[in-house]
Amino acid sequence: MQAFHTQSHEAANSAPHGPSRESPNGDSPRTEQTLRKVSRRGTGATESGASEPRPAAFRGASPGFSIPNLLQFLGTNRKTGTLHVKSEAEDFSIAMDDGLIVHASSTPRPIEERLGSILLQRDLVESDTLGDLIERSRETNTRLGDALHERGLVSTEDLQSALTLQIERMFQRLFGTLEASFEFFEEDPEKHSFRVRIGVMELLLENARAADEAR
Repeated sequence: MQAFHTQSHEAANSAPHGPSRESPNGDSPRTEQTLRKVSRRGTGATESGASEPRPAAFRGASPGFSIPNLLQFLGTNRKTGTLHVKSEAEDFSIAMDDGLIVHASSTPRPIEERLGSILLQRDLVESDTLGDLIERSRETNTRLGDALHERGLVSTEDLQSALTLQIERMFQRLFGTLEASFEFFEEDPEKHSFRVRIGVMELLLENARAADEAR
């Protein structure tokens, strides 16, 4: 596996240079130690006692890191937090809980990959009903998936399937992103009335399957 490089706030340029022994999962021991050291840091405080904004647990930029390797690291180490990946074409946000992906979004998101579009494609909701619900969700600042689940307009199984497909399609683009930067913040994921729980390996295997079919 290709190793990815990180940059902490204090040790970004202080690490010694030179060849390092690769660990079995493809990341150098120095990289793993840096990630764990930085990820243990909490919110700082000013002299007056007020909390400062918590810095990113770790960050990096391509071409020195592989997004699949990064996600495998987060999953294997059962990280909880939010990963932000910024590329020239699209920005991605992935919420993780105990190493599992519970929410993912991108900006801009292709119209055909929006949750409403997927539900319409599967004939799981009427167009007029969906339009009214989207408008209400915007007014109340709630997510469409939460609104659908709370009102019982789509079954739990159908909503889970649609959200999983949405995330799988997004990750196909994410895994194909060659130039990007990332930041990972250790924080509790935003609470939703409904969310998925998807393993990183599951997404990697699905991406490999989709790539084989596209050949």
